[in-house]
Amino acid sequence: MRIRRLRDFEYFDCFEYCVYKGSALYIGHPLWPEEEGDVAGNGECAMSAIRKDDFGGRLPTQIESATADQLRQIIASQAKEGEDTKLTVMRGEGGAETITLSPALTESLMNLLRLVSGRQGFQMIPLSAELTTQQAADLLNVSRPYLIKLLEAGDIPHTTVGRHRRIKAEDLFAYKEVRDARRAAALSEMAERDADLILKGY
Repeated sequence: MRIRRLRDFEYFDCFEYCVYKGSALYIGHPLWPEEEGDVAGNGECAMSAIRKDDFGGRLPTQIESATADQLRQIIASQAKEGEDTKLTVMRGEGGAETITLSPALTESLMNLLRLVSGRQGFQMIPLSAELTTQQAADLLNVSRPYLIKLLEAGDIPHTTVGRHRRIKAEDLFAYKEVRDARRAAALSEMAERDADLILKGY
C-alpha cells in the first residue's frame, strides 16, 4: 500500500484489491468531472458506483474522525496478526453478538478507519467499474491524450461504448501496478550506478 500525491490531492493505492473482493480505495479524490457524453439518461455519472454523499466529496467531521479513531482502537486492541478478530456487539435490546473478522477484513477496516480518523476523504471504486478516459488518466496521473495513446497501443484493455472508450478499474490498477514496479526497479538501478560512481571517485 502506497500514498502518492496526484495534482492537489492525496491518493492511497490499495493494490491488494483481492482483499476487498471487488473494491480498491482511493483517498482524497474529488468527484470526477464528467466527460462530454458521459452522462447517462438519468443524469448519473458514467461510473455510478461512486456515491455523491460519501467522503469523496467532503472531509470527515471532527465527530466522525473521533468516532472512527475510537472504533479503530477497539479493533486494534482485539486484533492479532494472522488471526481472526472477534468483536462483541451489544444489541439494542440488551443481547450480545460476536462478530468474527478475517485478517483481510480487519486490515481493510483498519485502513478505512485510519483515513476517517485522519480526516481524509476517500472513495471506494469497485474493480468491475468502468472508467471514462479522463477518470483513468487522473488515476494514472497522466494527461488524457497520453492515456488514449496507451489504449491505442493495447497497453490497457478497453471497450468502446458508442463513441466513448471505457476502461475497467481492475485493468487500470493492474497496468499501474506493473508500471510502478518498473519505475521503482529503474530508480533502484540508477541509485546503484550512482553509488558505484561515488565509490570509484567520479
